[in-house]
Amino acid sequence: MKKISYIMCALLLFTSVGIFSSCGDNTDFWGVHQLTDEEIAEMERQQRIQDSLRTVINANLILTYDMDIICSANSYDGGELRIDLDAIANEFGITLDQLKRGIVNMRPENLKSGVFSGGADIMGFCILGSTHADEMTAYNTNACWGHWWDENGDVTAWGDNARVYAEWVGADEVDDQSVLLDDPYFIVGQMPGMMVPGQTYTFMEGLKYQDIRVVVLVNVHATERGEVKAEVVKTNKLELTTEQDNNYTAVPVPGFDAAAALSALGVGSWDEVVWVAVNADGSYAQEYSADAPGFWYDKLGFAGSWGDDASVYTHFDAETQTIGVGQMPNQMEAGSTVTISFGALANNKIVMNEITVSITAKSDVGGEVVATNALTLNTTPNNDYVAVPVPGFDAAATLSLLGASDWSEVKWTGLNADGSYAQDYTADAPGFWYDKEGFVGNWGESASVWANFNGAEIIVGQMPDQMPAGSTVTVHFGAVANGKIVMFDITVNTTAYEDPETAPAGAPESIEKEITLSKVYDADWGATENFDVKEDLRQAFKMTTYQIYSAIKSGDLKMWIDEVGSPADEAGNPAYTGEAPGYWLSMEGKAAAWGSGSENVYVFLGCSETELYFYAANHPDETLFPSTGGTMKVKYIIECNGVTATYNITFNVTAAAARKR
Repeated sequence: MKKISYIMCALLLFTSVGIFSSCGDNTDFWGVHQLTDEEIAEMERQQRIQDSLRTVINANLILTYDMDIICSANSYDGGELRIDLDAIANEFGITLDQLKRGIVNMRPENLKSGVFSGGADIMGFCILGSTHADEMTAYNTNACWGHWWDENGDVTAWGDNARVYAEWVGADEVDDQSVLLDDPYFIVGQMPGMMVPGQTYTFMEGLKYQDIRVVVLVNVHATERGEVKAEVVKTNKLELTTEQDNNYTAVPVPGFDAAAALSALGVGSWDEVVWVAVNADGSYAQEYSADAPGFWYDKLGFAGSWGDDASVYTHFDAETQTIGVGQMPNQMEAGSTVTISFGALANNKIVMNEITVSITAKSDVGGEVVATNALTLNTTPNNDYVAVPVPGFDAAATLSLLGASDWSEVKWTGLNADGSYAQDYTADAPGFWYDKEGFVGNWGESASVWANFNGAEIIVGQMPDQMPAGSTVTVHFGAVANGKIVMFDITVNTTAYEDPETAPAGAPESIEKEITLSKVYDADWGATENFDVKEDLRQAFKMTTYQIYSAIKSGDLKMWIDEVGSPADEAGNPAYTGEAPGYWLSMEGKAAAWGSGSENVYVFLGCSETELYFYAANHPDETLFPSTGGTMKVKYIIECNGVTATYNITFNVTAAAARKR
């Protein structure tokens, strides 16, 4: 008789045969128990029942669909899946319109808005693939119905465990009006780089109405792109000679005839064309690795990826009908040459463009300095990268001296420590960071200021904490065109702020105020009209506006929430959850962390050297703040100069303005 040894006597309860087993009167309780064939058979039967339950789908109606998705390393692409809504509506015993509205209203903000009223009270859910247990959520994507799924068909979050996703598209914005789609659908897509060709990913999205359950079972078959075996009907041998560049600048390739390419392909529009590159094994790369449609190439000219092994990239601009080529910074030295292949594919035909890219040394920025302008900028220290226009710059006169008709013909340069002219921008283009000696440098603690031309003015900003009051630096920023340079020697002086105000007389005194902030619901982070508290705070703290502003910036002024249990209720040690001093708040008026799901509104104390004000806004995501509006109350206590200013704030958000057709 077959025996199995267990190291501990266990009580085994078999519901069907009623076996109750012990170790026997004369057997050590901790001894070995030998299971009988009958006991083994019962255990195996119970396991089969459990395994069977894992394959049962608890639903009145199951709709099964199969779809292929091509694996992608870079995109979330997939396809559209239309399901049998008529069958679901019939199963529920409701109209198709009630079903479509009910699905859309599973997202709370849609239901609250009333735009899709008249829908049935439908609940979304899903079934986990590994256990077939219910997961009672309608979505964890951006849709009203749909989830991210892992390789086992279990719900997961976006990230490395995710393989595929489903998002229901049931409505759209037309002329700024939300409208129900006549033909709604699922978008089923992938987590880039996570699907494995040849594998099938199965997931189950569900809908429940009253006691009736419907499940949509989707089998996603991960496939590889089919090999391109199209005929090359035309080969264009093109050449591009361009200067070494470290700014990803795309340069048009001369000689490309867009009309002739379309004619050779037998199509009338670039919408019908896809682009390919050539892999090292001679096959065609189809998945874009640069701005679509485009590819990165390795140093041998084969399709590759961004990085240290890259040489150049291509991109086709359908609007201008040009092929552009740009360089990987610091990878293409003067004298480098690489030949790349960039092909247009349509109708099983390819027009191949073999582009030989030759890199030359940067042309000497030098030329005749036709004018040197000495400019002076006196400004106060700034730690916020704020750009200040340099007075005295004459744009029209500069263009005239350069013989240029507009700024598109002009480049900008700075002066290096060795006296040469800088060509690679080190700040926002066109612009440079400068070191403390006034020569071109890079962002960091050795930097002093940066200069930039914004299309109309020369502007200068400071490196935070590196230009205290009393600092001076002279930088050289030049406009270049037609072999001419107009140089601007800009002396930047930081001076102590001259306070235009006098602090109110008397001793500081605590105050308490009631204020109301109001705004219309806004989906674009729009803040309310500022509520001016400048005079309140000046009188309470007996300080000038600039002194209060300085106290805010230094952290000497503190603001907290007088609410027991709030994460920001500790006097003298506020834990700001937004821009200091200020908080994201729940509708109960408690501090809420960004990303916590309870950050419904924000109320901040805004400031400048001359202004002090409260401003507030609703969260623009309707899942966190409904467009129908709401009211939040909070008590802010501001402490400075030994006293407090208390504000009992009521923040009213009114319903979004009616949309116009």
